[in-house]
Amino acid sequence: MVWQGATGRNLYAYFRGSDPIFDQEKEELIILGANLDTFGEVPNRTPGARGAANCAALLRIAETVRQSHPKRHILCAFFDNQARGHAGVSAFYRALETERTDH
Repeated sequence: MVWQGATGRNLYAYFRGSDPIFDQEKEELIILGANLDTFGEVPNRTPGARGAANCAALLRIAETVRQSHPKRHILCAFFDNQARGHAGVSAFYRALETERTDH
């Protein structure tokens, strides 16, 4: 197997809640996630059915959320690069941990 470098990308669908402030006087966000790629170092020998089913389920949930107008904010996240050390989800959590100076 010959590997070539590439840039992975996470995909997000964000749904603004109608009343996201609850008990702690802070806006709440629910994060739902699925992996975009299959797990394995050799693509031709990696089964992808589980990952595809998870993405299909999350897409269906996103459609339901879009139609239901939830109270809390909801982020549907599709993470790339699971097979490369969970790089997509790791980048997402690192971004959450980064202090924001613009608030």
